[in-house]
Amino acid sequence: MSLKIRFVKLASMIALSALFAVAIPSYASNHLIKESKIVPQSQAHKEVRVAALVPVIMMLLEDRRIQLRVGQVNSSGYNSSDFPNGIDFSFRPNGQPLDLELQISQLASEQHLTVFYNGEEIASLGNGQYQLSLPNSVDSIASLQFVASPADSTWQIDSILLLNQAGPRTRAQAQRFLTKATFGATHSNIVEIMELGYEGWVDRQLSLSPTLNQPFFEQAIINRKAGRNQLLQAAGETDPEVLERGLGLGNLCVSRMDAWWNGSIRGIDQLRQRMAFALSQIMVLGDTGCEGGPPRAFAIYYDILLNNAFGNYRQLLNDVTLNPMMGNYLSLRGSASTTAGPFFSPDENYAREVMQLYSIGLTELNIDGSEKLVDGEPVETYTNAEVHDLARALTGWQVATGRFFPGWEAFPLEPWGEDGGRFHDRGSKTLINGVVLPPNLPIEEDLKRSLDTISTHDNVGPFISKQLIQRFVTSNPSPNYIERVARVFNDNGQGERGDLGAVIKAILLDQESLNSHLDLNSGKLKEPLLRVSQLWRAFNAQSPIRYIRYFHSGRDLGQRALAADSVFNFYPPSFAPAGEIEDAGLVAPEFKLTGDAQNLRYYTRMAQIIQSSEFGDPNPIYSPSFNLPMKLNLERAKSIAASGNAFLVDYLNELLLGGLMTDALRNLVLDYLDALPREGSTADYRETLVEEALLLIAVSPEFNVQR
Repeated sequence: MSLKIRFVKLASMIALSALFAVAIPSYASNHLIKESKIVPQSQAHKEVRVAALVPVIMMLLEDRRIQLRVGQVNSSGYNSSDFPNGIDFSFRPNGQPLDLELQISQLASEQHLTVFYNGEEIASLGNGQYQLSLPNSVDSIASLQFVASPADSTWQIDSILLLNQAGPRTRAQAQRFLTKATFGATHSNIVEIMELGYEGWVDRQLSLSPTLNQPFFEQAIINRKAGRNQLLQAAGETDPEVLERGLGLGNLCVSRMDAWWNGSIRGIDQLRQRMAFALSQIMVLGDTGCEGGPPRAFAIYYDILLNNAFGNYRQLLNDVTLNPMMGNYLSLRGSASTTAGPFFSPDENYAREVMQLYSIGLTELNIDGSEKLVDGEPVETYTNAEVHDLARALTGWQVATGRFFPGWEAFPLEPWGEDGGRFHDRGSKTLINGVVLPPNLPIEEDLKRSLDTISTHDNVGPFISKQLIQRFVTSNPSPNYIERVARVFNDNGQGERGDLGAVIKAILLDQESLNSHLDLNSGKLKEPLLRVSQLWRAFNAQSPIRYIRYFHSGRDLGQRALAADSVFNFYPPSFAPAGEIEDAGLVAPEFKLTGDAQNLRYYTRMAQIIQSSEFGDPNPIYSPSFNLPMKLNLERAKSIAASGNAFLVDYLNELLLGGLMTDALRNLVLDYLDALPREGSTADYRETLVEEALLLIAVSPEFNVQR
């Protein structure tokens, strides 16, 4: 914009303000005459009217922001020569979520434009095309400001456009969202979310019934036993006792993981499956080495997480507390009052962990997840005395009927004798926040009031919200992001606290989630299981039997569902690897599973997953294998490879990286593919191209880091 144009614009604003100075008092006088028949005559009244207009006049003089209209593109260009101090825009958000699309050019290396929305920084951008999701605003007028860094940078905004935020407008955007919300984007998922939009897709996912583990597990046991007996009978076995014999523990453990993999990979309720997986890493139940208890019990526990994934946190806490396997794992089962006898005492294990890990954490938190400080020091959330009294309140619970029997794992814990009998502590207890449980409460009332006290603590919203954000979006959410989600946890807009469906919706639709790919400090290292599941879902992997089977992921990848080696999960949420991440005050929990040896095993497993062409299992009916190679469907990729290596790499970039492949990785893959010798048939050569490109991408940092 030339100096002359800017001068004319300013002159026009001054003239307009002068017109307002004349016209508004005139309108006001006529209005007063018409309505009240009273005409103010004194100079004092006129001075009051003029004084009241001064802020309006000054606003018009000072507001030089350029107006944007939703749906209207301006492609004439704004640049640093016309706006050396940056550029301001204003628009009317009308309470609707909006996307900002723009193209930036002419920035030199190390230069960028910082974007502020209503005064808050939301992005720092270099040259290129961008789509940013703007935070919702209730203001009548909102502002966008672009400031160059360094201040004397040369820049140009080639085009800028505001659009209603209906959802992804490209397949790459859809892929990025689905990578956060599912076990991996598929072609059909991408089509669906582009039709429904972000919110419509989430709402549909919230409405789907759960794909549960236990029913699959039970049917898998029947099928495996039938397959085994078919082999035995073919070999001449007729003894009924042999044919009726149950499956061994190893087979049951494999079937439990079959159920998890098939629900996670093939369930249409993908968001629920991801939410249950996230909750399983907060409310940890460990099955290390398949020795932690009956495999069926772990399938049942996981179904608790699936059923409550979008339900109320308080109900989830109740169901987890009374789960018999949790009772075994953290020794709530059989915890008894000292009044029960000389060898009894309240077990503090579950009482401590339900507060430290499942609800409130170790220190008092502000709503944004930061620690509350008193005299510069954090404040502990509970004392040892309060742990002991909570343990007393939770005494007197036992496995149904008080003993183990076939199928016991399917029943919640129940009072040990009538009202807990002599095993329940009847005394007064003092819990966190000074809540006192009076003496002689029924055992179920002690439990209810204890869980009510825990679940309503101010810490629960930020404590649980932050960990869910870490599992879905980024290891280092901003305090504002945590606060926005925690406020939804505290009140879903209808007065309900702990609505997990509303919480996950808030997490995924937040502008920090939708814009995470633009922030170099955002994102997270993908969990190993999610890297495998993403490949299997992207290429519709098929098993030689009906089931997806991968039991030894713990050995290969350091992670197997419900098999963390401690109650602190595979990695604590505060873990920071030594070096740049720790020095920057950031965390990266998933790096706990990395290391030279683990990385080598991961590379080997990725090569097997991508290049497996022969299943090699002798018996599809009854497979004793702990792992079954999954065959990727690479036909679409091979057909695209026929058009050239660049087309293949672009396709894989969109499907696996959400369009975020760097030039460095792109050039590396293309150079490697171009150098491959052309051997064998055309079909074989194309398969080699696809497999080699896939492997290079699958072991790259860009695939392993979610942005």
